[in-house]
Amino acid sequence: MQPAVHTFPRARRLVAKADFDAVFAHPDLKQRGQGVLLLIKRRPLEAASRIGFVLAKRHLKRAVDRNRLRRACREAFRQRSFSVPVDIVVLAMGHAKSTLDAPLTPLFDALFDRVDRKLAEGQRAGEPRRHA
Repeated sequence: MQPAVHTFPRARRLVAKADFDAVFAHPDLKQRGQGVLLLIKRRPLEAASRIGFVLAKRHLKRAVDRNRLRRACREAFRQRSFSVPVDIVVLAMGHAKSTLDAPLTPLFDALFDRVDRKLAEGQRAGEPRRHA
């Protein structure tokens, strides 16, 4: 029996400064969650969804906390398929530390559900399709 593959390839990550800048400059959607803010920008239909993180030390002092938040978000993102391809930047906010007291996966599942619902509503409403 083959082991399950739980990889997160580089193609699914935001790595270049220009990619982050594009999302910061003109996000199509902003979604606030408990301790985090998601900035979302649509991508061309044939592209894959990607995610990037900006978790400042002033909001999460310990590296273990930043890594835990990043791992939980990445796992929820890995298991999700959005109705339209997107670039997502996850920002830690001032009260991000209090988020770590509760299980993180349900938090990100709920956030991604809201994002997907809003993106699907925007597509049905006939929003003009923007390409990167």
